[in-house]
Amino acid sequence: MNDDKKLSSPSVSFRSAQGRLILRSPELSDAPNMQARVLDPEVVKYLPHLRTRQPSIPDVEGIIRRFREGTLKNNLFLLIQRADTGEVIGDGGLVLMDLEASTGELGVCLNSGDCRGKGYALEALVAMFDYAFEELGTKVVTLGTLRENKPMRTLLERKFKLIGRLAKREHGDNEDSYAYVVFKESWPRIREGVL
Repeated sequence: MNDDKKLSSPSVSFRSAQGRLILRSPELSDAPNMQARVLDPEVVKYLPHLRTRQPSIPDVEGIIRRFREGTLKNNLFLLIQRADTGEVIGDGGLVLMDLEASTGELGVCLNSGDCRGKGYALEALVAMFDYAFEELGTKVVTLGTLRENKPMRTLLERKFKLIGRLAKREHGDNEDSYAYVVFKESWPRIREGVL
């Protein structure tokens, strides 16, 4: 592993409004943490594109480099870190960004275990929506999750009051998924209801 090698590509870091989380770009030294998340069956249960992957540390370092090279161009991949302990508990961000169309797809993935059920996913999503709309000028953000991912669907439908549209995916895993859309104009109202 090349921990001592610094990435020269853009880096982003910001704190959530509630202050419990720091969302930041990954460094090469984060590769073991990211690898552990991908190798955890509980974490990838609702992420079919990751279920069969067995990445090595060099593979994950390559992914980090690609994400960092695309930072603020076509993605904003972020690690979710607890502010009090410094522990990285997940990742997410805005991917498939289209800066011309001002759109992007948002997602979040938390480690399995005791970091779940404490409101971290909610807090991370609010922080990412804030950044997408306020800092990047994004106008439309979509979220997608598998039909079976009841925890995420419940979060989006009950806390964010979003209505998902069921769609059969025609590529990749062919599993049913729900799509949710948030427009910049509606975000302040949604945010007020969440916090």
